[in-house]
Amino acid sequence: MPSKLPYTLKHQVSVLEIEIRRLRLSVTLHSGRSSLHSRQYPSTMIDTDQLLSTLIGLRNKHALVLVHVNKCDRKVLIQEDTLAAHFRTLKR
Repeated sequence: MPSKLPYTLKHQVSVLEIEIRRLRLSVTLHSGRSSLHSRQYPSTMIDTDQLLSTLIGLRNKHALVLVHVNKCDRKVLIQEDTLAAHFRTLKR
């Protein structure tokens, strides 16, 4: 089955570029490495731990967790149209 992700393979420098349009993100994979690095967020890569245990209420999990190269900081990218708010009145 063909991939739905647009990608470009640059043979001269052995780099695979992948565009994730719904998150407005491009990542690169260099030959001999196993991490996907973000082009829009310098010094970040896709975190191998995509667990979002502190976020609740997302209809679908169209989110991507990025981690700083030194593993000290995480960013979560969430597709804009997946956010929705639901409010309830709590009885006292």
